Amino acid sequence: MPTSLTRSLVEAHLAEGAGRARGVTIGAEAPLRVDQVLMDADAAVLVFLAFETTGRTRAQVELALACAEDPSPSPSFEAGDALRYAQSAARRYGVHFSRPGNGRAHHVHAARFAAPGRTLLAHAAGAASAGALGSLVLEASEVELAAALAGAPHAPIVPPVWAVHLAGTLPPWVDAHDLMRTLAGQLPAHGAGGAVLEYLGSGVGALSQEARFTAARAGVVLGASASLFPSDAVTRDWLRAQGREPDWKALSGEPEGEAARVVELHLDALEPMIVRDDRGGPTPLREAASIPVGRVVLGRDAGLADLLMLAAALRGRAIARSLELLVIPGSRQIRDSANACGALAELVAAGASLVDSELRLAPAPPAGVALLCGASAKAAGRARAVFRGSPAAAAAAALAGSPTRATCRSFPPSSRQTVASRSATRC
Repeated sequence: MPTSLTRSLVEAHLAEGAGRARGVTIGAEAPLRVDQVLMDADAAVLVFLAFETTGRTRAQVELALACAEDPSPSPSFEAGDALRYAQSAARRYGVHFSRPGNGRAHHVHAARFAAPGRTLLAHAAGAASAGALGSLVLEASEVELAAALAGAPHAPIVPPVWAVHLAGTLPPWVDAHDLMRTLAGQLPAHGAGGAVLEYLGSGVGALSQEARFTAARAGVVLGASASLFPSDAVTRDWLRAQGREPDWKALSGEPEGEAARVVELHLDALEPMIVRDDRGGPTPLREAASIPVGRVVLGRDAGLADLLMLAAALRGRAIARSLELLVIPGSRQIRDSANACGALAELVAAGASLVDSELRLAPAPPAGVALLCGASAKAAGRARAVFRGSPAAAAAAALAGSPTRATCRSFPPSSRQTVASRSATRC
């Protein structure tokens, strides 16, 4: 019978003696075998302390990764000592450790280790993005991660599945940020309610892998427990660009038959959107009030395609004198790839400042609001209001000091193809 990819992955990972013959029941516990574990450095300290009590000497999972996400250790003695402990414990227990400066955990994991058909137990911001590669991502506490490292199954409540059917292709200068803000308007007021958002339809094939990462990561903000994309030719091409084509395998599902809700979206009808942090739903960029923007930030959660889109929109132009444009590459690979293809030089020429951490940002000017893309609220400083938008919205605001005084229509038409060709290269 046709079944969802969610159910297929759950059934394939049922622990021994977990009642395989009875199948999987929505709302019931299902003890699952864990393939991969992902954690940030802060969580790793507690995970390793708990793991020590199990008596195990090596991690019992296929892959475990701990990431020190900040570019440099905190100057405090306690923080430095904790980081050294996490690094030495990782080496002792056979856990990969990403050193300070390599970037956000979800970027490092996606580029190096995430693969279709895996279960990922995670305690790290943005880990849900691995669902874009066909991995089932499960959030867990530090104690649960320690138990998984010791070989114990993880027993989550099997969530319901909501099918998101996509058709068409994204218009120029519209991306996955706008897709997810449009999807938010189609969901109930309480959001996805812990369901798995499973994507299907002809429009999925038109989405780049970078766009899928953005959508999967944003699903958590919409209240989803996880997001799942099929593993197809787009996935294979992206893994090949990372030098990891052997990790690929085809995966797909037909969730509509068992989905608790089906949402249909036509990508051709989407347009750039912005949303204010402390207010309601998204607003089309063309309808946004003419607000003075004092700071624009492309943050560490943004991917390579986001950075390339911003650089393409600003090519040969200069940002408005009334604001500051700050770019924080999310990982060493993203920074090096953007530098190799000239995108960083284009941003600097336009007036952007490259920063390695939100901790390096000075308070924003009191006049004007902050427009963020892939950045936390801390990046806004003391701005009187915080808006979020796509790279195209960020470029429009950076050029004119207001998101409505410059529109995406004014961007060079050839830049869209440039972004596509650049983002297809190896990260």
